[in-house]
Amino acid sequence: MESSVVESKVAQFELLHVPNPREAAIHGVLDNMRNIGRLTAGQPQRGLQLLAPSYSGKSTVLKMYADKANAAVGAGKVPVFYMELATATTPNQMYDQMRFELGDPLARVKDEGQRFRRMCGILQERGVELIIIDETAHILKYNTQNVAWRVSEAFKRMLNEGVAPIVFAGDESAAALFSNAQLRNRMLCPATLPKLDPANPIDLGYAAVFFGQLDKIMVANGVVEKKANLDKGVLPAALCAASGGVLGTACNIIREALRIALSQSAAKIGAEHISEAIARWAIPMGFVKTNPLAP
Repeated sequence: MESSVVESKVAQFELLHVPNPREAAIHGVLDNMRNIGRLTAGQPQRGLQLLAPSYSGKSTVLKMYADKANAAVGAGKVPVFYMELATATTPNQMYDQMRFELGDPLARVKDEGQRFRRMCGILQERGVELIIIDETAHILKYNTQNVAWRVSEAFKRMLNEGVAPIVFAGDESAAALFSNAQLRNRMLCPATLPKLDPANPIDLGYAAVFFGQLDKIMVANGVVEKKANLDKGVLPAALCAASGGVLGTACNIIREALRIALSQSAAKIGAEHISEAIARWAIPMGFVKTNPLAP
């Protein structure tokens, strides 16, 4: 198959989305937060902690929710405001980033108090009902208790202001932000996207369903001609093991297997292509030491 065709189909694969029960469960929690937030507007709001390993799908789950909610409203309104923090962000920079991303025309605000008030004002003007702050660990510029305390106090202040409930998302390194007992008392039960254990039948069953859905979507979108049966036999366990139980990493293995299969003009991804992808990508990248599909 010509390289341009391979590139086009790999690009198609990168854009695929697999609806799944974990995503639906988290979206249900976010719906509840928005509904309660609307009924308690102006009163102290609640936060939700969603800390998960990189490539576990948390950012995708949150972006999909925001995109769906915001597509159904008129211009100028942003019911769900999603923001990924820049690296080494301070509380003041976070306030400014929120303002700018919401289109605040006021370029300069003098001090932290004014920044905070202006940020709250623009959130209300845009009709924000839920704030999602992703990559929250980026606000920990210096890994000290004093910085973590100052940041957690800023988050607590935002919740107390009563504009909207807030989702705090990131990897496990953001856990230091929640050492503040007063902030923890404003939080709901944490949402989770834990790694999948191939030795756990429930986790393995979930993985098989996910890979089976991805298989169908690839065929439906013309990425491949035939299903690879990713949900059958040893493939679900092998993909879980080779990815460390992280679905995003497993999808990257499948992407590399797709590239190999297409370059050989294969009609579908075979177990041999997945094995080669593990050998050529997952092992060199350090996700697994041995190939679970090796003979």
